[in-house]
Amino acid sequence: MITCDMRYRFIKKTGIAVLVFLALFFLLSTNAFCGEQQLVKIGVLAKRGTKICLQKWSPTAEYLTSKVFGCKFIIVPLDYDEIYQAVEKGEIDFVLANSSIYVELECWYGVIRIASLKNKRIGASYINYGGTIFFKANRTVFSVADE
Repeated sequence: MITCDMRYRFIKKTGIAVLVFLALFFLLSTNAFCGEQQLVKIGVLAKRGTKICLQKWSPTAEYLTSKVFGCKFIIVPLDYDEIYQAVEKGEIDFVLANSSIYVELECWYGVIRIASLKNKRIGASYINYGGTIFFKANRTVFSVADE
């Protein structure tokens, strides 16, 4: 004879098993069952050319592919003009560019940063980026208002 307590334990165990099954089913999408990987494109400013860009950043894409289940990361080298078009058209999922380009991408296309790159130089990490403008002493400073 089945008691109330036994019926309750059976229903509880069955319910837990069903929840675990459903959780696994939804966590393992159809892509995982089919062996397909989602392609994730990382657009990188190729300031020194495509070949050097791929040499420098492909190991990062390979590492991410090995660590993020169901995704294949690839590097998309972009020059200064292409990077804006790629973001505008949604051709890349992530972008790696210098800070001045990032500011424009954020302003124009709503790009949001998730990390900042620290460059190592002479044994130290640097996150600053800067530039200098030189002009001859006998010339006036150009301003947009002068046009």
